Amino acid sequence: MKVKVVNKFSKGTLKILKIDESEKPVAGVEFTIYDNAGNVVDVMTTDENGVATSKELRLGTYKYKETKAPDYVVIDDAEYVFKLTEN
Repeated sequence: MKVKVVNKFSKGTLKILKIDESEKPVAGVEFTIYDNAGNVVDVMTTDENGVATSKELRLGTYKYKETKAPDYVVIDDAEYVFKLTEN
């Protein structure tokens, strides 16, 4: 007898809110998410509410940074590490 067992991986998402110094939402800012090996796993862009949400990613540690923005926005060159966990 042969039994097939399928494991499903737990997943999560990253949600970013981009605001200006007066706390108004900024649309059109692109964020790129990288895995630990430096591979691009998702690219997301803020909507009219300043919100960008990633696709579902497996639990683990990732980095993100701003990669494009409208001309009137100064891009933040820093990389930020985040971890998706069960909780």
